[in-house]
Amino acid sequence: KLKGKSDAAYPTTLLDVPLQEKRLLRILGRPASAIALTGANRATLSSGPRLLLCPDEESAEILHQALVNIPRAFGGESRMVLRFPAWEQPLYSPITPSIRIRLARIAALTAIHAPEPCTIVTTLQAALETSLPPAILQQHTLLLEEGTRMENREQLIGRLKDMGYLQVDPVE
Repeated sequence: KLKGKSDAAYPTTLLDVPLQEKRLLRILGRPASAIALTGANRATLSSGPRLLLCPDEESAEILHQALVNIPRAFGGESRMVLRFPAWEQPLYSPITPSIRIRLARIAALTAIHAPEPCTIVTTLQAALETSLPPAILQQHTLLLEEGTRMENREQLIGRLKDMGYLQVDPVE
């Protein structure tokens, strides 16, 4: 640990995030649809985020799709269901991770701290991979919504530059 640095400045894993309740429910040897139905039912019983761990990426994707589609099939109210995928290559590889995976991971990390309840579907490998600490993510998040007003243009540009964006000429 570096002198003068708080714990909030260090990478964490998804399993370090404080969930409302840490009860373990194991569902083994059932089809993905039965697991999704049980997971969806259990998720509606809690007001906080739920974390569903799958053995591999393929089963996580199948469970995610089932969780998204089950409430639609029964006409029920659905809760936000997000995937938290594992990195495709080692974190410090010279190859940049795909934008799809980066966006999915950021969306899941953001949703955990949102007021609306959510369900995160992931694998143990993905949950154990280091990620941004919540304080750092929140500090460098800028929410832009249609129809809302922002501070003046220069402040917005300065804030984006502080977050690592570059100002370049438009492409014609």
